[in-house]
Amino acid sequence: MTSSTPPSPFTPLEGGCACGKVRYRLEVEPFAVHACHCRHCQKESGSAYQLNYGIETANITFTTPKENLIVVMKPSETGEGLPMARCATCYICIYHQNPIMGPAGSFVKVGTLDEIPSWIRPISHLFVRSKLPFVVIPEDVKTWQTFPESMDYYPEESARRMVALMPEIHKTINDLKSG
Repeated sequence: MTSSTPPSPFTPLEGGCACGKVRYRLEVEPFAVHACHCRHCQKESGSAYQLNYGIETANITFTTPKENLIVVMKPSETGEGLPMARCATCYICIYHQNPIMGPAGSFVKVGTLDEIPSWIRPISHLFVRSKLPFVVIPEDVKTWQTFPESMDYYPEESARRMVALMPEIHKTINDLKSG
């Protein structure tokens, strides 16, 4: 099975930063879990790759003041940069957004969850061109040398959720072009 499938019914997941000033709850299962092996994610995580829980931003509930978050631009492989939401005190990254999805979708850092459920498994590995040699990716998981060229590997429900975000995504793209 290549998708991250939570038990039904889904139980919200909670997490936060190292110092506790940022706390959140994920209200729905992810539309995707990706492992990113780009050099920027390796540096950011201090590890072989970063594991990201894709979710509609509207489904992240902050249980501490949002003022405890700061947004900084992280370098990215595309050169466009990625907005990253960090704790203003301990600087732990809670989530990032990408230029394609804009603010409609967020990629929460799985390592910030209080408990990482056993069902969380990446549906794809991105930027495997910089994957470290000791990382073994299961044969049934989609890999990309860089960023995905298509989304046809998403499970049906995930694809439906992504399509539902499209009006917001297109508005973000148009705002970027006109801005």
